[in-house]
Amino acid sequence: MTKSDDKSPSTALVACGVLRPELAQLETEGKIDFSEVHYTAPGLHDNPEELERQLRKGLDEALKTADRVVVGFGDRCMFNLAAPERTLDAILADYGDKVTRLQAGNCAEFLADDETRKEIAADREVYWLTPGWLKYRKAVFRYFDESRKGEAFGRCAAAVLLCPLGTFDELAMSNPEVILDLSDWMELGIEPAPVDLTRFEKLLDDARKSIE
Repeated sequence: MTKSDDKSPSTALVACGVLRPELAQLETEGKIDFSEVHYTAPGLHDNPEELERQLRKGLDEALKTADRVVVGFGDRCMFNLAAPERTLDAILADYGDKVTRLQAGNCAEFLADDETRKEIAADREVYWLTPGWLKYRKAVFRYFDESRKGEAFGRCAAAVLLCPLGTFDELAMSNPEVILDLSDWMELGIEPAPVDLTRFEKLLDDARKSIE
């Protein structure tokens, strides 16, 4: 659980906007209770300079009132080809021991560990999606030209939507064009893979406890 009591130091969360659906569900279920939550725009993994700017803004705002901050990004969410030393951990190091991040690579790894993803992939190269990738697809894929599409999707046999919220079934009933249009654009079939939020909740909880 990531619930806090009144005697605990306050803990804020700064997270990628692509995680809004999962975090909203955990909040609805009463499984997280951060003092405040700040979001960057979704899809900034392809714009590291803007990601760093928005991340620092979120951290600076959070630390005005919170004692510590959990960062909802993984170590694979940021790579700056022009400045490879500007890793996510290098940025967070500027804030000392008040700040930590989730100990996983990216949002797909937040929802399913290596073993689970290997089982789902079934010896195929797949492109992993999460609910936010569908919901915010225009933002997430805004930097993809034809060359980038070929690099990202060309070797994949399918796109797999890790689905802890019933997103695929809901869209298939209410607005199937969303799935069909994205599938056509990616030139990949999109397959749902049911998972739950247990791993994500634990990663949040572990990160919080690491800076208590």
